[in-house]
Amino acid sequence: MKTSRLVGIFLLSFAAFAVARAPLGLVARFAAGDGISYGRAEGTVWSGMLYDVTAGQIPLGDLAIKTAPLSVLALSPRIDWQLTDGLVSGQGEAEINWVSGAFFLRSASVDAELTQLSGFGGTLAATLTELAWGRDGCRAAKGRVRADIMSRLPGSAGWQGPPLAGDISCAGNRLRVALRGRNAGGLLSVRAQVEPGLAYELTALARVRDARLARALPLMGFSEQDENDYRLVRKGTLGQAPGSPERK
Repeated sequence: MKTSRLVGIFLLSFAAFAVARAPLGLVARFAAGDGISYGRAEGTVWSGMLYDVTAGQIPLGDLAIKTAPLSVLALSPRIDWQLTDGLVSGQGEAEINWVSGAFFLRSASVDAELTQLSGFGGTLAATLTELAWGRDGCRAAKGRVRADIMSRLPGSAGWQGPPLAGDISCAGNRLRVALRGRNAGGLLSVRAQVEPGLAYELTALARVRDARLARALPLMGFSEQDENDYRLVRKGTLGQAPGSPERK
């Protein structure tokens, strides 16, 4: 092997090692996007922890990461991550392309407490086979979501809404989540779309056959459209506090 090639391999390996050993806090200050903050950092880019991570007004918890060193030199770091002790918990693999601005999630699972995230109660569990997001919005998405946002309603005399399930996909350049559920009390469908700028719109439609549910829905911001049909629309921006219901 030529000396120049050996030198090149040595320099590349040395650079990868140096990047991997860099303090995580130092790198995080430069890499964090607008609205992302954390309390303190421990460890290195190779293996470290960010505590009390928040996105906008949402406390995400503690983020543990392990980075593939050579991927940093390719300007597309691959990171194994795990979130704990916040409103959102989960784990998976992420990749950030610093040249194109694209963000990728693979083999990810996420559990979220929805009260502060969406204004609804209940929980959400999502599994993502893949998600590709760029400056132009959603490029690819495949996953499954389960939620119980109607399971604990005020004023419903113990009535529990149907569990919801559906798919994650791209609709053009928008990220779309479509959920649907039915039980003896009625039918509920929820559709959420996220724009390239992270503005979202959530629309929930309910067709009820139970008087207890009909009493509970207006307390959540639903408005009656026709007899037994109710609708709620919420709009906002991810990372900010949920907006007030929009009645139509």
